[in-house]
Amino acid sequence: MRRPNWKTREFEAEIVSYIICERYGVGNKSWDYLSRVLGDSETIPEDISIERIFKAANEVERMLKEDLDPKSCLLYNADKSFKKAYNKAYPNQKGSREGDEERE
Repeated sequence: MRRPNWKTREFEAEIVSYIICERYGVGNKSWDYLSRVLGDSETIPEDISIERIFKAANEVERMLKEDLDPKSCLLYNADKSFKKAYNKAYPNQKGSREGDEERE
C-alpha cells in the first residue's frame, strides 16, 4: 500500500486544488505555495501519483456539481462557530431547525 510522506501528500493536494481552480476559472496561488513546500530542493517528489491526482480532481468536480446539503459536511458538524454562522445566514435551508444555533 502506498504511504506517501507529508511533502508528497501536500504536493498532490495542491495540484488537485490548482486543477480545480483552473477548470472553474478561479485564480489561485498554488505555484507559489508549491515552491515553498518544495523549499530549496526544487525537486518534485518522486512518489507522486498522477493517477491519484486526477482521480481526486475529478471526484471534487463531481461533488461540486451535486446539490450537497452543507449540514451533512464535516465542517458543519465539527465547528460550532461555523454551524452557528451558517444557521444564522441561512435559516431556511434544508434541514434547518429553528433554534439550531442556540443548541450548540
